[in-house]
Amino acid sequence: EELNILSNTIIIFFSDHGMRFGDIRKYFTGWLEERLPYLYIWLPENFKNKYPELAENLKLNTEKLVSPYDLHITLKHILKLSGGYENELSSISCPTCQSLFQEVPHNRSCSEAGVDKNWCTCTSFEEVDHKSENVQKAVMHAIDILNQELSPHKKCATLKLNSIISARQYVHGSTTDYL
Repeated sequence: EELNILSNTIIIFFSDHGMRFGDIRKYFTGWLEERLPYLYIWLPENFKNKYPELAENLKLNTEKLVSPYDLHITLKHILKLSGGYENELSSISCPTCQSLFQEVPHNRSCSEAGVDKNWCTCTSFEEVDHKSENVQKAVMHAIDILNQELSPHKKCATLKLNSIISARQYVHGSTTDYL
């Protein structure tokens, strides 16, 4: 502040995910935490005054589905505004992603934001009986596959199941996956 650096500096804080360890993982909140990265963008007053529409769009995008692809395009947009970038504001990996200085559609899907279905929080799940035969078989099958993959590595312990705390069923099309 004393050096007046903040008058022409955009500050961005972000993470690649939320809490991924600890007891929180036992709950739905923990599942959401793992998939929802933190993103905070602070704009200096002179940016807001010079580009009020861009600042308003950024504000409108609060609590909308955005992704690292959008952030990447936004960084390109900042460079373009400063005269340091001449190319198209787009992403080859996510053609439907956009700068956060443009209003993001309210009904945007995970695929439109470049979010893989495994990390999508919009996915439909329903709680299932974690003691059911199907859940037990699915978990044992997963452990068997992991143990097969680890078997060539002599230092790896054989995985064993102590208990299943909860199970959710991922609902899509005509097939079902268990988590």
